[in-house]
Amino acid sequence: MTHAEVEDYAQSLALSGSLRGSLEYYRTFEADAAANRGFAAEKLRIPVLGIGGDRRWGPAMQGIVDRIAERGRGASLADCGHWLVEERPAELTKALVEFLES
Repeated sequence: MTHAEVEDYAQSLALSGSLRGSLEYYRTFEADAAANRGFAAEKLRIPVLGIGGDRRWGPAMQGIVDRIAERGRGASLADCGHWLVEERPAELTKALVEFLES
């Protein structure tokens, strides 16, 4: 990420309530994980696309999608970590368009 992008995130998180909202994700992690295990008891019957960066979840994405969906596709973006939109916007857009057109 560029210095300008980091500054943009810092300014956004400095706004009143922003950091609290961001941290709620982690506060509810255990409850969300339990709920997701319950949801996974019945696989989704809709098409599902899971995309991750090859330096994070990408290599495992097909296995993750297979556990939750009957018709799932996993994808891994090369030379990418956690922030797909910021790191590989063109590749992410291409993968999304291909999935939606299929």
